[in-house]
Amino acid sequence: MKELVPLLEKLAEKLGVTVQYIFSVYIRQAFWNGIGDLIQYALLMLGIYIWWQYREKFWAITDDDEVPKICWAICGVVLGSILIVAFFSFPSTIKAFVNPECWALEKIFDSLKGIK
Repeated sequence: MKELVPLLEKLAEKLGVTVQYIFSVYIRQAFWNGIGDLIQYALLMLGIYIWWQYREKFWAITDDDEVPKICWAICGVVLGSILIVAFFSFPSTIKAFVNPECWALEKIFDSLKGIK
């Protein structure tokens, strides 16, 4: 933590702003990041719903051909994998709305770790 504060001060100096300004920008960004996450979750749920609704119809149409069945199954695996990733990123979305200051600190520290 003690190492990160000087890095943040250097970053603010190079940008010509204050550390407080950088922090306030990150806090404002937390809300919009949360909104973007919610839109992505809604699109993922819509994709899963469509995939699930049409699976039996699709399977019945392609009884003779195995290639479409494999593509449909791969699509399901991809949707399932994205769902797992979304599950693990959901706490960050909640934090963006409930505690944007903590979200901002995490993002700032993550970006400053890459500068070292």
